[in-house]
Amino acid sequence: MEFRKSSFSGPEGNNCVEIARTATVVAIQDSKADGFFLVTPEAFDTFRTALSVVPR
Repeated sequence: MEFRKSSFSGPEGNNCVEIARTATVVAIQDSKADGFFLVTPEAFDTFRTALSVVPR
């Protein structure tokens, strides 16, 4: 899987949440820590939608 970071992340790239998505799983990792966790694409989409309605 190829992880990518948000376009909102700074150029340093060492303080990011990164995701890798396939048809069956979304992997989420912290760029400064080892390991990752897996969720279903549906669970990730629900999480992402919830974040989009929270004021910044």
